[in-house]
Amino acid sequence: MKKELIINKAKQLYSKPQARSLLLNVLALVVVLLIGAPHYEYDMDVMMQAQLFNISGAWSTGMIVFSNIYVGRFLKLLCEFMTGVNWYTVFQYVLTFMALWKIGQLFLKRNFSRIANLTFLIFALFIGYECYICPSYMKTAAILSVSALYVCWGILVGEFTQKRWLQHFYIGVALLLAGLISWKALLLSGSLTIVYIILYMLVRKVKIDKELGKELWMPFVSALVLLVILQALDYREYQKTDDWAQVNQYRSAVEQVGMFRAPTYRADLGEKLELQEYQYNILVDGHYITSEWSAFEKLEELTQAGHDLSGKNILRFMRTVPVSLIQVSMFYGMFVLWLLLFFSHMDREKVMLAATVIVTGLGYLIMFILASCSTSMVHFLILLPVGICALMNGNDMQATKEERRSALIYLVLGTIVLYQGMGSSIITVTNKENINEDLTRTVEGLGQPWHAVCLNEYLKSYSAFCRYDEGLIADKNLVVIDGAYTLIPLYNICTCRRAGTLISR
Repeated sequence: MKKELIINKAKQLYSKPQARSLLLNVLALVVVLLIGAPHYEYDMDVMMQAQLFNISGAWSTGMIVFSNIYVGRFLKLLCEFMTGVNWYTVFQYVLTFMALWKIGQLFLKRNFSRIANLTFLIFALFIGYECYICPSYMKTAAILSVSALYVCWGILVGEFTQKRWLQHFYIGVALLLAGLISWKALLLSGSLTIVYIILYMLVRKVKIDKELGKELWMPFVSALVLLVILQALDYREYQKTDDWAQVNQYRSAVEQVGMFRAPTYRADLGEKLELQEYQYNILVDGHYITSEWSAFEKLEELTQAGHDLSGKNILRFMRTVPVSLIQVSMFYGMFVLWLLLFFSHMDREKVMLAATVIVTGLGYLIMFILASCSTSMVHFLILLPVGICALMNGNDMQATKEERRSALIYLVLGTIVLYQGMGSSIITVTNKENINEDLTRTVEGLGQPWHAVCLNEYLKSYSAFCRYDEGLIADKNLVVIDGAYTLIPLYNICTCRRAGTLISR
């Protein structure tokens, strides 16, 4: 009797979309952690942790440069509260899980079948791999922003009829956090998601209740106003602090090149910037020593150069970017999601798919013109809204036993093919040695008075959960060739700002 009661309660709990979303997200998290070792790919994430954990030996600070200073101060408090935990990574994980749980709750509220569970699990696995195994502040901001907009869409189509104030609260908080963590990610992924929502409304001819529309203005306006105020305060804090004012001038350019890269070297671009090809590549890679901010001035010029919107560059885009998607694992994930919409009971899917392809292509073209389409971050920020658009078009998904079996077979075969082609990049390992002891041993083994080190590449070889030792680079006579550290006064001794202009590694 007790066993039957427990089973009935479990079934009742499982029937709730919140519980199913929680279960599927936990499953996705466990699977991706079994597949790969969490690590950071981008210099900006490493540098922000370096500030929080005080690797310079000077002092810990919440002035983390690439996210808002108030996010940095909050993380600094957490780091001081529990010193054995990498709170920067935990922060990314918690927000990512919360956003995915919210997305799953809404999708599974509209779909109750096993094929719907499988569809969301695929979404959670591909997004989870990007955000859990290769975490980054921009990815966290992007998933927060699209989850908030997905909830907005849910309200507009009538999925939330009770306690809408809770959804409004989530929308406001998620959008605000996304903007504070990375306003660039919010702008790119959020804009694409809004376009897909508008397209959905037009193609499906959804009539919006004016009252619902008015309700949504409150969280949107509140989040936007608070974001502008806090960003202005962030700017003021750097401006009024001794030797930190240069951060406001150059951090946007450093971040853009670091996260999105830059166009491949061309003779006309080199002539415009007055750089030879090897100097250009050193600058883009971030491995430079600069005098009187000369490298940062070149970076600013580079971010403004980009590609002209000419027929020649559009042709270059068509010949390079679409073909490069074959090497992007997330592209396959979003492709599978759209294939699974075969089981959705909604019309005009082909029209929505065609519109999505066009908007996605325009998103890539914009990034190609402004920067490049060569980093996984660019693909994530553009393809994430594509996945959300697919989930929007999934409603009352149903499949027979034979159809589920066929779908599962095709997914297994596709997974094998994907693993064969990209297994080396998907399966990851990290350095297990003590960071400080390993660096000390390496430096002493060189037997030189000064040692040039690519600090970010060294730190990226360790687990994302590994916390950097306080004073890690102090008293080791290091010359850090990661030029972005020159922005930060704490590293004046080891960045050799006055050593010269652009030099080779």
